[in-house]
Amino acid sequence: MNPSVKKWFVTSSLIISSFCCSPAVSAAGFTELVVFSDSLSDLGRAFTETGGTFPAYGSPSNPRYSNGPVWVEYLADSLGIATNPNTNYAIGGALTGNINAINFAPGFTPPPVFDGLTQQIASYTDYDPHALYIVWAGANDYIFGGEISPMNPISNLQTNLQTLLTNGAKNILVGNLPNLGDTPGVSDPAQSAGLNLLTQGHNNALSTTLDILQTSFPHANIRLLDANQQFQTITNEPSLFGFTNVTDSCLSGVVPCSNPDEYLFWDSIHPTTRGHQLISNLALEALGVPEPSAVFGLIVIGISGIFLKQKV
Repeated sequence: MNPSVKKWFVTSSLIISSFCCSPAVSAAGFTELVVFSDSLSDLGRAFTETGGTFPAYGSPSNPRYSNGPVWVEYLADSLGIATNPNTNYAIGGALTGNINAINFAPGFTPPPVFDGLTQQIASYTDYDPHALYIVWAGANDYIFGGEISPMNPISNLQTNLQTLLTNGAKNILVGNLPNLGDTPGVSDPAQSAGLNLLTQGHNNALSTTLDILQTSFPHANIRLLDANQQFQTITNEPSLFGFTNVTDSCLSGVVPCSNPDEYLFWDSIHPTTRGHQLISNLALEALGVPEPSAVFGLIVIGISGIFLKQKV
């Protein structure tokens, strides 16, 4: 074999081997993922604690509010962090304060585990400055909690974030809200307009709050997960993301459609697992961590450059 070609094969093998076997966490620097959220990040707590009542379409093999893994699972995998239910406090129905929407379900008495975001954070004590903390809630405050102003939800979020930061959290990713009036569960135009107005007010106030907290805690890294902008982009250009339907629910009752990967929404408000993949990609971008495929592409380009240089 030509020495240059042989050297190229050896070099490429070593680089690719290093890439495949070294977790992305070494680049991102996160030791674990700690999640405080609602059904968007629930790995199955609601399903387990209600004996399969919520979500109604859940199953022991997939207890999530989606048809597969949710975004924090994809994110953990991309970061090289093991998904750990013991550090994921997210549960369906959580509001930003102490209340959980499942408390409002007719004829159902939830166990004490059905907490809101404030209780989730209060129950956490093992702070790690190298962990990545996820905070994402607010939709249930408006849809089920009857909030007609962002004032209380934003105040709750600010208090919760201050608790995390004061106790030593350094890396926090905070999600804003997609337009709640554009979800499949909202069909009345007036209700849609009202929810979207609340969403806009919530997101504007959240951005201001995060700026204030970043100034108050300059050594922390507080990042925004701009789900609102992402969902608008997907809705405007669905074909770019492989979707054929971004307005309807894949589920009809508890019967799924035949092509869920082409749907943005799994039920009346929650994304399909394909939608969750895109949220995870957005999170990686917000954190400044390249997607694995992008890293691999750069490595291949670099290897090709080595080969061409040797050839010349």
